[in-house]
Amino acid sequence: MTASGQTSSEERRELLAAVLDTLIPASEDGRMPGCGELGAAESVAAWIEASPAGDGALASILDAIDASARAAGRPFLEGTQSERAAAVAAVAAEQPDLFGLLWQATLIAYYQHPSICRKLGLRPGPPYPKGYEVPDTDFSLLEPVRTKQRLYRDA
Repeated sequence: MTASGQTSSEERRELLAAVLDTLIPASEDGRMPGCGELGAAESVAAWIEASPAGDGALASILDAIDASARAAGRPFLEGTQSERAAAVAAVAAEQPDLFGLLWQATLIAYYQHPSICRKLGLRPGPPYPKGYEVPDTDFSLLEPVRTKQRLYRDA
């Protein structure tokens, strides 16, 4: 933290990388890198900021994770792997929507990273770069479902 109590952008990147390594750690055999080690922090941050909840969402989740770690005894960056995992799990339980956004961005950034795709034997890049091929269908087949009475009651 800076003298004014604010977290610098470099400290934020370091914290995000550590959180990403907690979410997707390196494999024990060293073959697969952790998400933070991979350098995916910038991609995760960009994805979250571009999301509808993006304005301040990343800062909120990182602050919550660090606060959870501090409440347990020390800052997130100084914690052991199990302490870090506990801090992340606590925030995931307290703020599932915000954590879900981080988790989704983490998975996308990791599994679309060219080096991970190569290690998994996949073609790097988006899974469907040309979109999905949807066959023509006969929507009249849905008519019996549309005309049925409701099978549920209002709560």
